[in-house]
Amino acid sequence: MRRLMMSKKNPYFIRVTIVINFLLLNLCSAKTEKKIKDIKFTNINEHDLKLDLYLPEKTEKSALVVWIHGGGWQKGSKKDCKLNWLTEHGYSVASI
Repeated sequence: MRRLMMSKKNPYFIRVTIVINFLLLNLCSAKTEKKIKDIKFTNINEHDLKLDLYLPEKTEKSALVVWIHGGGWQKGSKKDCKLNWLTEHGYSVASI
């Protein structure tokens, strides 16, 4: 019964663990978007308002999501949003 259990001393277990960690690292670091930062879209009282645009790999006919960060216009930032999950599904995102 103990032979069937995976052990840290088992070379097969060690190799499989290394391969899985390598694959997970590559998946987490994959970039599937193009970022265009600080695009000025208007000026109010001499204050430039800017957006960041995130584009998927294939931008042909992609829908645009306008992402307004929380904070009641008092705190937070358009840069705090993690939007890669939207671009991975083919959406373009304008974060303001």
